[in-house]
Amino acid sequence: MEIFQSGAHDDLGIEIVAASPERVAIRVPFKPELARSIENMSIHSGVVMTAIDSGMGLACMMNLKEPSSLATLDLRYDELRSPRAEQDIEISVQCDSIDEGIVFLTGSASDADGVFAQSVSRFFLTGESSAFFRKTFEKLANRSDSDFSSTGSTA
Repeated sequence: MEIFQSGAHDDLGIEIVAASPERVAIRVPFKPELARSIENMSIHSGVVMTAIDSGMGLACMMNLKEPSSLATLDLRYDELRSPRAEQDIEISVQCDSIDEGIVFLTGSASDADGVFAQSVSRFFLTGESSAFFRKTFEKLANRSDSDFSSTGSTA
């Protein structure tokens, strides 16, 4: 099931692995053009942060009772080590709470050796909804868990 698609997500190869109110997981397959440098062939931190931000936005939507546009207020990214060279990464995000229109989230980025980065963020809910968010919200409401686990939809 395709939820949404954007040029940036396509370029990065972002895939949704799981999406539920409890957890969102997305994968970024390794591609040489996403590497930090010729000498360091691990996925660039900007790509990791983009994937984390996208996962956190999806986690927000998975926890809303009605459609709302949203915006990242802040996102802290702490890299514990570089991801391993030429390896896919997986982002795991959870929504910790929603309080007065502010969504609090935590996430991590992992490779085959385990967690290499952690993140915390806050998102702002505007209370208004664009056609894009209404359409995405409807698709999320009508999906089943197997829609994500079997094929890994493209974000």
